[in-house]
Amino acid sequence: MGMSNVLQSFRAGPFLIGFIVACVLVGSVIVGHRLIEFDHGTDTNEELSSENNANLLSEPRIRRISDLEDIEGDFARSVALDELLLNTSTSKELLEMLRQSSQLTNRHQRNETQQAIFQRLTAVDPLQSLKSVNDLPLHRRMDLTRVVAIEWSYHDLPSAIEQFNASDENVRDYAFSSIAERSDISEVKLRGFGARWDSTDNQTNNGPPSSIP
Repeated sequence: MGMSNVLQSFRAGPFLIGFIVACVLVGSVIVGHRLIEFDHGTDTNEELSSENNANLLSEPRIRRISDLEDIEGDFARSVALDELLLNTSTSKELLEMLRQSSQLTNRHQRNETQQAIFQRLTAVDPLQSLKSVNDLPLHRRMDLTRVVAIEWSYHDLPSAIEQFNASDENVRDYAFSSIAERSDISEVKLRGFGARWDSTDNQTNNGPPSSIP
């Protein structure tokens, strides 16, 4: 009897081994299939996420400057305004936005919006930006001359220097003093580019720029 049991065990051995191997293979196939499905799902999610991000970048959440008043929170308004400005590439559109901004009821919001518009307008058409500053009330010209001068200097410093050298003395001095506030530009460097101005405190002594030719 003992020998018979041993023989039966030897006969059953290959079957058990084959069964175990088959189970392992089937399990490997299932796991592999699941991993492929997971990778495909991850790729799909990444594609959808990229598509959504692209839509967010390409589609501004507001269409008009007046829509800013419907957005709560300074940060959210700033993001919405940046999106709108990045999707605006002509001076005509920006001038219309500037006109709309004068209708904003909150003074702080109106000032911040106009500064952002002038930054964008200066990047698109700096000469038009300077002319538009002169159309604003006197008390706004000083701040916005500073905005235009600094923004213009980032895009084309020699051109900005040439323009302000030919401007009214008060405008010239205030513009160059504003540009000199940049951490990467010193007064010596500005003069080296040909800027000519009295660097004393013209803002205090002479007041804001009266006009821009």
